[in-house]
Amino acid sequence: MCNAKFWLHKARPNKMKIILLGDASSIHIQRWANSLCVNGDIVFVVSAHNFINGYHSKIKKIKLSYSAPIGYILSVYQLTKIVNGINPDVVNSHYATGYGFLSSFIRRFPVILSVWGSDVYLFPTKSLLHKLFIKFNLSKCTSIASTIKDMAGVVRKLVKGNKEIYITPFGIDVNFFQKKDDLIKEKITVGTTKGFDYTYGTDILIQAFADILIKYPNLNIKLLLTGSGDMKQYVNLAKSLRIDGRVEFKGHVAHRNIVHYINEIDIYVAFSRSESFGVSVLEASSCEIPVITSDSGGLPEVVQNGETGYIVNLLDTANFADRIYELITDREKRASMGRKGRRFVTENYLWNDSILKMKKAYSDTIKDFPSNK
Repeated sequence: MCNAKFWLHKARPNKMKIILLGDASSIHIQRWANSLCVNGDIVFVVSAHNFINGYHSKIKKIKLSYSAPIGYILSVYQLTKIVNGINPDVVNSHYATGYGFLSSFIRRFPVILSVWGSDVYLFPTKSLLHKLFIKFNLSKCTSIASTIKDMAGVVRKLVKGNKEIYITPFGIDVNFFQKKDDLIKEKITVGTTKGFDYTYGTDILIQAFADILIKYPNLNIKLLLTGSGDMKQYVNLAKSLRIDGRVEFKGHVAHRNIVHYINEIDIYVAFSRSESFGVSVLEASSCEIPVITSDSGGLPEVVQNGETGYIVNLLDTANFADRIYELITDREKRASMGRKGRRFVTENYLWNDSILKMKKAYSDTIKDFPSNK
């Protein structure tokens, strides 16, 4: 890991010296870091988590002495020393709970706090103490970044005054996430890469798939479930519904390989009970796959209802199953929605545009910092 004291020089003109404070094991942190580095910025990633492979060689990686979650408390002094030694243009802290608390102690430099989803959608609802904790962390940063407008609205209710909230979506690499025409498919596949968690509604998807098979047992279809988490209860659910022979459980897949599994899917589903942005939905759309989502959180912002897919009320599970069946039986609609989905992504969610939006947020945050006024 890098020792920060050897990197005291300032970034070259029009470039920035940036500290990303967050979970270094997250592919999203890595994507931001690598892209900013390729852009020419001097990038440091400081984390209480272990680093995954794949960070650009020029990125300065600093692992805090204490790992999460205790590191969020015990690393305050060490982080302050590291930040003062680096002398950054801006600090971008990711996730409003642990890392948001850590960054609340940074005083001399502008801090933009990126909220991710459950940190502002779910965490503050646990108790009054949880809510006050998040409000404190949000009050201490210079500005806030949100991937979607819906989440920005939630944050606005937690923040006093007119603190700036920037919309900085996770963009899609459309050259990587694209349709593969050479795949041979024997069955129409309904699927998701959301993972195995109550929040993601995997149980609702399995039940809807079972309902379709009960009504139409001769359909040549299967369900593909990919992602992180404990699969056991979902395997047992499929067995109890007697559809385990029609369900394929893949478990965790490395991000570099996920495009292969997305392309195995004909109808992509993200029927989440709670959702911040829905990057996986955009990845599917970029691969020209029609999507069906719930109306939770930011999912309606990444789907053009009736055009790139369908948005269904979370409580309307019967309509959810009907929409899946409709797309199973209408090949032309699947193809049309897929093409429109690809166009929607290229027009609104290119990764390079996301980097430009984040850089603009950094520049404005630096200007808004009191010492620069």
